[in-house]
Amino acid sequence: MQATLLLWAAVAIGAPALKDRSKIDPDLIGEWVVVTITLNGTNLGIDSDQPLRNAYASDGKLTTFIGDKPIALTRHFDTNKRALPATIDLIVDEKTERGIYKIEKDTLTLCSYSGPDDLRPTEFTAPAGSQRGLLVLKRVKTKKD
Repeated sequence: MQATLLLWAAVAIGAPALKDRSKIDPDLIGEWVVVTITLNGTNLGIDSDQPLRNAYASDGKLTTFIGDKPIALTRHFDTNKRALPATIDLIVDEKTERGIYKIEKDTLTLCSYSGPDDLRPTEFTAPAGSQRGLLVLKRVKTKKD
């Protein structure tokens, strides 16, 4: 009996921790349509015939759609909603783009840095020369909403 307890204790202590699911903000999960995009101080136009949408999945996968067609780029994301402002890391291959985000009702504001160093924006702006992008997105309502 004592040997069994010791075995269970050894397994529990030596076992890897359960995967941390807290890295994905559940409020972010779902589809969001892009309303505005500002890159390096330039406001890019949005094509209403071919809307740009981001789908954030609970497994950390991010899929972007132009109209109904997914872009053939697989990205992943991690979030920390406890940070002020909340942070998001967008991962493509071996490159991580650091950003911040906020969700206000059905509006998602996302600001990310795409420069060569490991910087993260501290405010929701994308002025000229900043190598930052600022997106404003609206949640896509589902039939059950």
